[in-house]
Amino acid sequence: MAVVASSPLAKQATRQSTPSNSDNTDTSIGRSNCKRIPSQEWEKKRPIITRLYQQEKKSLKEVMEILEREHNFTATVKMYKSRILKWGLYKKLKSDQVLTILILKAARDAQDKPCEFTIRGQPVDLDNINRYIRRNPSLIARFLAGEVPNVRTTVEVQCHMPLASAQIAPLTPSDTKLVEEILSLFRKYVESGFAKRIWDFEYNHSCKGCMKGDRIDNLFKRVMTSLALVKRSMMRKDVTSISSILNPTFEYLKEVITSESLIFVARTACLLWYLDCNYKNDLFRIIIDYIAGLVPIILDRENPMVRIWEILSSYQFTEYSKLALWLYSTLIPMMEERIGPANFLTTVLYGDHIDCLLGSGRFDEALACATKYRARIEATGMQHPWLIELATVQTAMLCKAKEAKGKDTDAIGSLKSLNSHDKISKEQQAMSTSNWAQTTATACTTLPPLHGDFRRWRAWR
Repeated sequence: MAVVASSPLAKQATRQSTPSNSDNTDTSIGRSNCKRIPSQEWEKKRPIITRLYQQEKKSLKEVMEILEREHNFTATVKMYKSRILKWGLYKKLKSDQVLTILILKAARDAQDKPCEFTIRGQPVDLDNINRYIRRNPSLIARFLAGEVPNVRTTVEVQCHMPLASAQIAPLTPSDTKLVEEILSLFRKYVESGFAKRIWDFEYNHSCKGCMKGDRIDNLFKRVMTSLALVKRSMMRKDVTSISSILNPTFEYLKEVITSESLIFVARTACLLWYLDCNYKNDLFRIIIDYIAGLVPIILDRENPMVRIWEILSSYQFTEYSKLALWLYSTLIPMMEERIGPANFLTTVLYGDHIDCLLGSGRFDEALACATKYRARIEATGMQHPWLIELATVQTAMLCKAKEAKGKDTDAIGSLKSLNSHDKISKEQQAMSTSNWAQTTATACTTLPPLHGDFRRWRAWR
């Protein structure tokens, strides 16, 4: 007897054969009898899936095939779609997103200011926006009518100044070749370290060395604190012996290098520009030469870090702040892809980059960076304590910028939006916004330094 079309079996068969339900994906790849995959395993594959699906624009079917073929990772279509939804890896634009971009771009164009956009931390191609508008002409009518987009959508869309690497001041001809070699060696070292699993990491959370009881982050903070003490002693002409402060510093550096921690890689740029900015004398060379002499003794001679520090020790760069900015332009994208923008180590790089720009007197670029990094972090949905610090710094910088333009009301609004954050302390929420300038000043002088190293409030004091 034939199955009646209205029977449950027939309906199930119809659903399974419907093309729209397959998403053009070969369901043999993601079989229904797949076992549940732990979240930790998904997070390890997240950078690969994000790159393939969102950045390289591959279909879900292609992503699944690559993950199974090259990474021995098999999951069902439903599992993949659930993760894509959770991670916000959407490909299609929404009308309210495009409307928000039109409104923001019109405002920037009126001020004759360049801009670029991100949606949930991902760069937006303006050619895609133009194609969307051509296919949806009614959107222009909504824009001209002054329609306001959905509030939730406006939070997803971020507008900021372009941060192309071309904005970094050009290097002198003598510096260029060596900087390119250093950048190449850093890329090689980081890629090799992840391939060999030298570092243990959890995507968008932490990244540590495999040595038991990794304390390298704290040791590096002690190094920077010791250097700050030396500067203070020199300025105050204290009787304290400089060597008594530096001797422990050398011991800290020895342990940092021995650990082969990624912290050492991430904070090399910070160490360089900080030393150059504060100690353009013998102390700069003492520290650099000490590290350069220690690295080949502790690490294998073939280790890329040996050659990196050999260059740094033997060659006098014109401006180390420029070298640091080039290092950030290389290291930050690598860490964002490998360990995630909300990872503690990535935010350390974000903070160091902001510090470097502020120390170079480039406030507008520092604010643009802080805004861009905050957008990328918030797009992850993570709520780590260290992320709140960056949000607070970005808000305070934004208030300073609005003060300079006489936009006190906007500044108060920025402070209120920060106070509404779930993780902001009661003390911060209690601060009055009746006099926003006083509030900002109070916030700046009481904020803890990001990651315990520097007080970024120096930029707006």
